[in-house]
Amino acid sequence: MPIQRDSAASVRLLQYSVSATALLASAVALAGEGKFIAIPGLGKTPAANPNGCYVNATSGYSMIRLSADGQVVTTVGYEPGFTDGAVDRFAVRWTEAGGLEQITGSLLAVGTQYGVVGISSDGSTIWGENWRWTANGGYRSLSSILPGDFHVFGCAADGNTITGVRGTYGVEQLDFFRWTVGDAAPEILPRSVENPEGYFYFNTISGDGSTVGGLARGPNYTSSAVVINSKGVINLTPTQNQSNLVKDFSTDGSVAVGMEFAPPSSVRAFRWTAAGGMETIGPSNSECQACDADGSIVGGSRFIFGVPGLIAWIRIGDAPWTDLKEYLIVEQGLGAELDGWRLESVQDISADGRTIVGSGINPEGCEQGFLVRIVLPNTNDIADLNGDGLVNSQDIAIMLSAWGSSGGPADMNQDGLVNSADLAIMLTRWSP
Repeated sequence: MPIQRDSAASVRLLQYSVSATALLASAVALAGEGKFIAIPGLGKTPAANPNGCYVNATSGYSMIRLSADGQVVTTVGYEPGFTDGAVDRFAVRWTEAGGLEQITGSLLAVGTQYGVVGISSDGSTIWGENWRWTANGGYRSLSSILPGDFHVFGCAADGNTITGVRGTYGVEQLDFFRWTVGDAAPEILPRSVENPEGYFYFNTISGDGSTVGGLARGPNYTSSAVVINSKGVINLTPTQNQSNLVKDFSTDGSVAVGMEFAPPSSVRAFRWTAAGGMETIGPSNSECQACDADGSIVGGSRFIFGVPGLIAWIRIGDAPWTDLKEYLIVEQGLGAELDGWRLESVQDISADGRTIVGSGINPEGCEQGFLVRIVLPNTNDIADLNGDGLVNSQDIAIMLSAWGSSGGPADMNQDGLVNSADLAIMLTRWSP
């Protein structure tokens, strides 16, 4: 029986089809080659900041975050010069089309050390440790949204469900919590039997909000990497060195990535799946910091004893891990763009695995953020909804039939709704 649509719905679908035609030219351009973009800092020129021309330091707590649709980057920008003996910093939001936008005042003034900790799938909501920014409402302090001693460390794809810790650093035990904006009170998550003292500083949340993970504190500041889902608390590593923690999840929480201590003195990147358990996935002396929607594309950083700095690495599907710069030069044809760069860290990956953000050392010797868009084979492409190896009008027809529905394969940015954001992703994957 044919699907019946009212006239208003038909008009809307026609409008979206017209928009698809308008976006197609840029989509085909993206599908033809890899792309490397150095993200500028707040200073007008790289030399303006005597402490470096970076958007974000490679190490530390202030990660570069990427929206699941791959369109919005958020991180900490640094103002040239010093304020009260320290480089002042601000949260910034960046898009390829619009450039850099400062979205907060001084983060030093509001007493946060962790910078940006989470971003919604479409980039319209950004969280810091003690603040939130939205495209419609701007900046608000966390205390005006959630009164109490709470500190945010991550948000789900919708931008409304957050996780973090409750308590005062260094004074009392810290509890994991999960809260959705508008709910009466946060949910205090259970503690593990192995580590009953309480949770430490780091944690993250899956895109659908179902799963939380991070670092569970043990005796004498030892720790284990933990996942908390509907089955309770799952300890992934022994309680030992404080290097054990979960860094990122697949959208549904069935895959976790992070790092674990490897006795006697090294660390290694891991991937955990609910079905298969733990596996080592990266090089020696590495951590895994990010994964795509299904956990098949992962990346992070590694170090080599005696070699300054870090080295960014990536693993795609079942292929062996490789240094990110080498992959971009050999597989994506970006040798000229990367001349003089040292890529130090993969910090976030889009839902479809085709956009990566991180930080490195630019040709001037300064730390700087970067974004790369890579070309992957169309096989298993999330936009190939009918599985024929192509992304074309047949897939758009499937998407339009699911328009406005909640989730499903057509919801490519995993924000719970099939809409124009998913259409935009499909067009960037269009088969030439």
